[in-house]
Amino acid sequence: MRILDVCAQVCIALAAAFLSGMMVLTVVDVALRKFLGYPLRGTFEIIELGLACTIFFALPAVFIRRQNLVVDFLDRLISPSATNTLDWLGTALSTVVLSVMLWQMVLLAGDMRAMGDITADLAIAKLWYWIPVLAGVGASAVASLIFVIRAGRQQ
Repeated sequence: MRILDVCAQVCIALAAAFLSGMMVLTVVDVALRKFLGYPLRGTFEIIELGLACTIFFALPAVFIRRQNLVVDFLDRLISPSATNTLDWLGTALSTVVLSVMLWQMVLLAGDMRAMGDITADLAIAKLWYWIPVLAGVGASAVASLIFVIRAGRQQ
């Protein structure tokens, strides 16, 4: 479990770094626009990339720490073993959905790479946008699979 905790901390640190970077870039852009009349070129594209990094680097930490949203009104109505079974089924379904998402995203990223898609202002290869997305969804699927396997062994 220690390795998963370290992975979650790394994911959180990366997400926080990108979030902080977006904040600093926005402040600098606004200040330059206000005081010098010269905005930073491509700020929108860099913020867009930073947002993808923030969201998809934080996603695995949510799955590792088991902090995804849970509706627990059934806890009072059903037995603990039934609750554990429903939790296992939800985690298994998450694993399947994340795996299908990853597979489809890899195909789409491959198409974008083959087409040579770039951004309009800074000509950043769109593949750079896909790296954090694929890493985050892939790591989330692996974390979810680990919990499915562990819960299956305990039952």
